This record gives sequence, structure tokens and C-alpha cells, in this order.
Amino acid sequence: MKAYSILPIAACLLLSCSSLSDEEEASLNQYKLNSKNLFTERKYQHVIDQCSKGLAIEEDDYSLNLELGMAYLYHAKTLDNRERKLEYLYAALEQLERTDSLRWFNDDFRVHLCLGMIHYTVAQEYRKQIAEFERRRASDPALEEEFEDEIDECQKGLEDEVEDAKLHLARVLADDRQKDNLDALLYMGEIHAYTSKHQKAVEYFLPGIEALDRSTVYLKRRLESKESMERYERSQFEHLLARNIMWEKNFRSVLANEYARLGDHEKRLEQYRLLEERDLMETHFYYNKALAEEAIDLLPHALLSYHSFLRKSLGSDTTVENKKRLDKASGNMLKILEQLKGTDILETFCITDTGAEAERRIALTSVYFTFRMFDDCLIQFDILEARGMMAGDLYFRRGHALQGLGRWQEAILDYERFLKEGRIFQGTALFEEATENIQKCRAALAEESSR
Repeated sequence: MKAYSILPIAACLLLSCSSLSDEEEASLNQYKLNSKNLFTERKYQHVIDQCSKGLAIEEDDYSLNLELGMAYLYHAKTLDNRERKLEYLYAALEQLERTDSLRWFNDDFRVHLCLGMIHYTVAQEYRKQIAEFERRRASDPALEEEFEDEIDECQKGLEDEVEDAKLHLARVLADDRQKDNLDALLYMGEIHAYTSKHQKAVEYFLPGIEALDRSTVYLKRRLESKESMERYERSQFEHLLARNIMWEKNFRSVLANEYARLGDHEKRLEQYRLLEERDLMETHFYYNKALAEEAIDLLPHALLSYHSFLRKSLGSDTTVENKKRLDKASGNMLKILEQLKGTDILETFCITDTGAEAERRIALTSVYFTFRMFDDCLIQFDILEARGMMAGDLYFRRGHALQGLGRWQEAILDYERFLKEGRIFQGTALFEEATENIQKCRAALAEESSR
């Protein structure tokens, strides 16, 4: 990691004047207003420009110094190029340290929060660099002993950055008014997670969730109690509520990871159930949820969660990491099906919750179809039909299973029923596929009869 490579922070800074003219004061105020508005719009490079111009008039203006440092930081977080990212991070570090020196008599939690974020982000860059060196060594046996010095240097840098991040974030949380600061709690928790202090990480994530719950309750009450709220005020409250929802997803997902590392799969599963209940699940969360369910022997639930992961992954995540998850999920599903073979566990699972019976049986038909287990698939369809739960595209699905078994005439009947009852699918690929499959089944019947 190289030494500070500082961007020009306001290369044309002038010496601060003892007093400003009316024209300079007006320009300074305009630059301040512009920078605030642009920051809200996340136009960080424009913020840098406006702050630099303002600091050329008054180099010790506290708010402009602070906003400039924050703009460097937040712009850095948008960059993928490592060198450019570090360049902006180090510019932010120098600028915020200067900002801190302007207010030596009183801590500003915003400065320490940003400094903590900078050190944490640089630590992550060290971690990525170490992973890259190790990947290169693993790819070529001849390089087994290479990069030792580089890895040691990065490891030392990582540890130093982590300690600096903890010091600044601790100063934020030490302020009674900032003890529920969500950024500080999340970053502090993630730092302890990265350093394998998992129980300590949980101790930061849990207060963050509790603070979020209190904030969300307050915001909802304000929105419900003030029907005549001004449009702007209402939009602000709605924005804060939406932000809380995203915060909750972040906190619960990292908390679930820590419970997994602690081996507490019930608490891990609880986090994913809450995320699912709030419609905050990402695709790979279903995979993690299935792992938790499988770990505590909720095998039918795990089977369906794995299947949800497979279905939602189609065409959405083609990374190598997700490909490994897909392979593992498929293998785990087959293993579960083998374990449950000859038992009544799946049937009990379906009928235990009568409100969810149709949904569970339909999901099982998809699971069986995935592995071309058409006979098992048809058993579920027969039960659905006996319960009066067959409709619409379910006839298409059953037709597909029957076609897979070579039961052509029965498949044709189901496809035709789908075409008749599934008018809402008219014009869709499913409708066209049903028509094509009918022709294929008729062709197969004709071929059989000609033998």
C-alpha cells in the first residue's frame, strides 16, 4: 500500500483574509448552498468543485472543509478502480484530519464517523490485495513461496487500519447523543466480524436493530397521526422510513452471518424469517436460510428454500461464487429427498398448515420436476386436484410431467385444458409452449401407432 497520494484539495487556496467583502461573502454562501444541494443529489465531484472554490475564498470555513472531506470519501466508495479509490480515500483522510484540527476544542462525531469509515474501507482494500496475492500463489505451484513480504506488509497495514477505524468509531459511540448511530454500529460490528470476534459483532448489530425498530415505530406513528402533513414533510418522513427498511436488511443479514459463525442456527433462521416477512430477501438469502433450516433438521423447509434460491437465481447471478452455491443447493436437495424417501415427513409438512397446503404442494411439484421425478410430481398434482386446488397454469405443469413420462394423450388433455382455462396467459411464451407441446405429443402418438 503506497503512502498518501493526495489529490489537489484546492490547489489555488488563497491565504485567509481577516475579513470578507460583501461580494466574497455572497459567493461563499452560494458555494455552501450549492455544495449542500449537490451532496443531497450524490454529485460528489461537483461538491468537490464547489467546496474548493469556496475554500479559495475562506480556507478555514469549517462546513466547507467537512463537506469536501465527505465528498472525497463518498466519491471513493463509488469507484471500482483500486488506485483511484485509494487516491480519493487518502484525500478524504487528509482533508478530514485538517477539518478535525479546526475544531480542536470540541469533537464533531461526523468527522470521526467519516475517519472510521475511511480506515475501514482502506482495510478492506488491504484484504482484497491479500486475497489476490493468495489467489495468484494458488494458481501456480511455482509461486508457492512468492509474495510473502507483500502479504505480510498488507496484513500489517490491514491491522493498523482496523485499529484506527475502531478508535474513531468508538469516539462516535461514546457520545451519548450518538450511541444509536447506525453507521457506527454497523461498521463497528463488521470490523469485529472481520477479525473473527463474532460475539462482539453481535453486541453491536443488536443495538442497531433495536434503534431501527424504535425509529421505525416513531416514523410510522408520525405519518399515521398527521394526515394533514405538508407534502414536503411527508415525503421526508417516507424517505426516512424507506431508508430504515434498507438499514434493517443490512443489519439483519450481517447478524444472521454472525449467528451462523457462532453455530446458533435458530437465531440465524429467525433473521431470515423476519427478512422474508418484510419482503427484504435477496436471492442468496434463500440459500443461507436453507442452510440454517437443514442444520436444525427442518428438512422440508430447507428443500423449498433451496428451490426458491434455484428459481430466483435463473439468469440473475452468474458469478463463480453463485455457481458454487447452485451446485451445492442442487446436491443438498437430492440428499434431502433421499433422506425423506419412504417417510411421511413431506406429507405431514403439507397438511400441518392447511392455509399453506396448496402453496407447499405446488412448490414440491416444482422440486420434483427439477430432478425429473415425474411420478412424485404427479402424486402431488392428484392430491391438489382431489382437494379442488387445480387451476390455470397447474394444468400446464401437470401436462409437462405427463409428457415427461410419455403419457401423451393425458398430457394433451391437460395442455388443452390449460389453453381453455388459462386465458390470462394468452400471448405469453407459456401459451405458445403449450400449443407446441400438443403438436409434439400428437406426433409422438402418431409415431407409436405406426410401429
